[in-house]
Amino acid sequence: MKRIRTFSWLWIACIALLAGCSGTGELIKQRSVSLHPDVYREVQDKTPVPSGYADLRISFSVKTHMSSFHVLENGTKGTPDYVVVLNIDGQAEKLKGAMTEENTLDERPRTPETGNGIRYRFRKDLRLTAGNHKVFVAVPDDDVAVEVEIRLEDGTRSGLVLEPVYATGVREKHFGTRGPNFCSHLSGIRMLMNGKPL
Repeated sequence: MKRIRTFSWLWIACIALLAGCSGTGELIKQRSVSLHPDVYREVQDKTPVPSGYADLRISFSVKTHMSSFHVLENGTKGTPDYVVVLNIDGQAEKLKGAMTEENTLDERPRTPETGNGIRYRFRKDLRLTAGNHKVFVAVPDDDVAVEVEIRLEDGTRSGLVLEPVYATGVREKHFGTRGPNFCSHLSGIRMLMNGKPL
């Protein structure tokens, strides 16, 4: 009887976990569609910020395993199709990052980005109206999403830096050693606005 009860609790926990993942995936799908096309525009150079507007640079550097690392995985990690979804006040787009192969050597095997993988660098320079904005960022491949409200002061330039939070898994070339690492998946995204955590 005790075994049946334990199994039942495990089953309920699995269903709840799957429902949570499904909910995040559905949210990402919804936020990937633009409802308002004129919230922001991309700026290529540092022209003076007009009155009533503010500039925002969004940057994200993340490392993933090579595309051949997990044989049965059918995701986009290690390929040019790995994207980040950005949605600000209903204007959405999928960002593609500049990718390079990176082999980081470190004597500390638990450093999250030690090893051979693919580095993605995402960057977007935007101009928006000054004031409050809701920023939603997601990595569809990992079912990870975060949303924050930020305030941009009139005539300013701000930086929103995203930092990866890696899940725990077995490290490449350090089998048996577990810890947060890029060979696993993302468990979250940290956001810093002008160097301060949000």
